[in-house]
Amino acid sequence: MEVNPYPVEVTERFRDHFKEIYEFLKGNSYQSSQKFQKDIVDVVQDICERPTFHSVARISQTKKIFRYARIMKSYKVYFYVETERIIILDILHERRNPSSTDYMEDL
Repeated sequence: MEVNPYPVEVTERFRDHFKEIYEFLKGNSYQSSQKFQKDIVDVVQDICERPTFHSVARISQTKKIFRYARIMKSYKVYFYVETERIIILDILHERRNPSSTDYMEDL
């Protein structure tokens, strides 16, 4: 069975948070930062190939279905599917304040 991956768009918010997390990990462990970098490529590829496979995020007051994929047990990559393309919104630590996803309600 051949899988046709969705095209992907990555937001600036995701890029900024990815850099912050990468720099934090790099300051603590170079190996962890390299694993994080490798894992993010694998996760985004999996999202593009099978977006509906991932868990639905509980975001209230919106009609869009937001999903997330876990990375390194502690981080979540948030995304949604919009007319045949995937929008990668953000990457956050799972213990981050739940209000950090409030902006998604306005999308």
